[in-house]
Amino acid sequence: MKQIKLTPQDDIQAILDSYPLDSKLEVYLSNGFYKQKLTIRHPDLKLIGESHDAIISFDDHALTFHADGLLMNTFRTQTVLIVADHVMLSNLTIENTSGTGPKIGQAIALSSYGNETMIQNCVLKSTQDTVFFGPLPSDLILRYDHILSGLELINRPLRQFIFDSTIIGNIDFIFGGSDAFFDHCTIISNGSGYISAPSTHPKSSFGLVFNGCSFQSLGQYNIVLSRPWRSGGKAIFIDSTFNMPIALERYMDWDKPYFEHYEIPYVPHPLSKPLPETMKLSISEIIAEKRFFFTC
Repeated sequence: MKQIKLTPQDDIQAILDSYPLDSKLEVYLSNGFYKQKLTIRHPDLKLIGESHDAIISFDDHALTFHADGLLMNTFRTQTVLIVADHVMLSNLTIENTSGTGPKIGQAIALSSYGNETMIQNCVLKSTQDTVFFGPLPSDLILRYDHILSGLELINRPLRQFIFDSTIIGNIDFIFGGSDAFFDHCTIISNGSGYISAPSTHPKSSFGLVFNGCSFQSLGQYNIVLSRPWRSGGKAIFIDSTFNMPIALERYMDWDKPYFEHYEIPYVPHPLSKPLPETMKLSISEIIAEKRFFFTC
């Protein structure tokens, strides 16, 4: 494993690109402000910050223009893009500072199209669409094949693990098609909106899973727990605390014919169901196995 130590004066992308893709890299970021976009293409790469004060930051948003003359589009706004499998992020902050408003639109902080991304003790911060986990819905794979790379257009089931981290945003700020397991995370709404918007891959079993998470808000906002971005979207809330105002709707169907929302402890709602004990046990085993592997 090649260890690389960087400071804010370094160009992270240029340094990573200087190594062959089969290199095993462990990259350490000292505290400071890294105003740069980053694409991670190396499988098994570890990116570790000195603390949350190691901040990777950029400000692209959907309604600005790309260098190709086209609108940036949601899926080119991310500050950090992962297109490799088994990447680990630890102990750092990734943010998109575009802000919010009708002239901003979506502004992703982190996108991952890799499998088994591991995020430990990180802060992911933006407004609308903070975190995206692939794959894209099949219709968008076709629609955006002229602006996205081949690695962003692969249609396969994916798993992601987010442990002990903080995610901040407002509209659909955790979204995508992965089975993504948020374990003991802090989820903070910085405006009215929808926490999760799953588009769960047809071969995935769980969707967006929030286990033992703390849901908070920075104000008296109108907050909905989940709405399906595509038909078949799944969201699961397990043993979590809600220290925030929740909209009377609690869930929305977003005009989708089929979706799955589960809660335990169950709060009766026409758009959700109690989580079956067998599903809870399976999720607990998946998380425990990954935590054990991470600490070994």
